[in-house]
Amino acid sequence: MDKYKQMLVDKVVVTNQMVTYAKAFILDNFSSDTTTLIENLLSNVDAKKPEKIVIHQSVDTESQIDQTAKSISWRLAGCEAIWGLISSN
Repeated sequence: MDKYKQMLVDKVVVTNQMVTYAKAFILDNFSSDTTTLIENLLSNVDAKKPEKIVIHQSVDTESQIDQTAKSISWRLAGCEAIWGLISSN
């Protein structure tokens, strides 16, 4: 279990390019509801969070972890983009 948790943590990465893309997306698709805005961003970059991660030898757990890490990374990039836009007026 700890192995998969560490794998997920290691794969969560937010780059400057992701934040820049998120800012552009937010400006082009503005909504005053930040939850909707982030969900639309995740949908746009195909980073929807899986319903659950199944850890079992009969399931491809690593691909579920990859998708979850991608979702978390883009969610963080979206949040950083929103705060960056707010602070720059």
